[in-house]
Amino acid sequence: MRIGYLLYDESYSGVIESQALDVVRFYNAQKEHHAVLITALPFRSHREVLDKYKASISAPILSMIALPQKLQVLGLRMEMLRMARLAKKANVDLLICRNALSCYIALNARKYMANNSKPIICYDGRGALKAEAAEFKVYPESFKTTLFRAERASVLHSDFRIAVTKELVEWWNMEYGYNSENHAIIPTTISTQVQEFDPKKNRTRWRQHFGFDATEVVLAFAGGKADWQGLTFWLPHMHEWLENIPHLKLLLLTPPHPLISELFARFPSRVINTFVPHEDVLNALSAADHGIMWRELNVTNKVASPTKLSEYLQAGLNIITNKGTAVSRIVMEHKIGICLQPKYRPDYSLILASSRHPLEKLNLTKNSFYNGIIGKVPFDEGNR
Repeated sequence: MRIGYLLYDESYSGVIESQALDVVRFYNAQKEHHAVLITALPFRSHREVLDKYKASISAPILSMIALPQKLQVLGLRMEMLRMARLAKKANVDLLICRNALSCYIALNARKYMANNSKPIICYDGRGALKAEAAEFKVYPESFKTTLFRAERASVLHSDFRIAVTKELVEWWNMEYGYNSENHAIIPTTISTQVQEFDPKKNRTRWRQHFGFDATEVVLAFAGGKADWQGLTFWLPHMHEWLENIPHLKLLLLTPPHPLISELFARFPSRVINTFVPHEDVLNALSAADHGIMWRELNVTNKVASPTKLSEYLQAGLNIITNKGTAVSRIVMEHKIGICLQPKYRPDYSLILASSRHPLEKLNLTKNSFYNGIIGKVPFDEGNR
């Protein structure tokens, strides 16, 4: 099958690398598939982004330059016409569209294509966009109406859908009345480039590198400081954790933050806030025991499957999270961690010491999920 993966106005990032470019890489490793990347590059950084895409994958890349975000609402029909030409050139059977705007443009672009060149369109839904806009104010007000229309159309009118959790499908049902079975649940997966990573191989060396001895329990966090990362939700509680658990240390692979500075001022030998190159993140994480995934209980977090879930598991960490999210359900169902609130309790020391590694292994590889969706896609050879 000829498969296209569509990105619209997406900059290069670790998430795009592991959850989009790596899907193209994965399908091209299968003899029965041929995949291409189709991208509308960010207006201001198109050269830099395209160079990074080319450096990442050897697959063909068909590209155009997206309109600046301020003009996208007014120029949406033009973007649909341009995308129709690009999609016709790609000549794919299945077009997987990351996020709502790319899918909305693709659905409308298909109307301008001949019947024998129209692809099956799959919406790759990574989260609850409408909820994210309300809870984190990440989109301009002038853009929201178009984004919400795009999400609704993507959920209701795509031929097939990928959802990161079953909670996201339930939200689609409540918010947009979605009641189809034409979807697959695919959580965030580990990159094919590191799926053979063995956390035991260099664990001792990296624990020594950070100064952790065998008796110490290490909580790790890897991520940014955006609001949805929840740093303000759990970092203030770490004072009490460190006060009451003498053998506890924190490994924070994240940019500097005032709350981290406060912790470091009180516990300079027990809080490590550092940066490691992307290729060393799994090795660094393997030095820890637990991966922190505490999140506030809003809709965005309740339905999400963060990339760090697969990274923590690949690094051999036990997941520590709070109840009420899709992540906590996954943790409890698959016995890959523990559910504790950020607010310290006296029994936490014993719980941490007795659950330093997952009881079971959850396989979040591309091979575990993406091969299975091809047979589910409503593809009719007669339409080609």
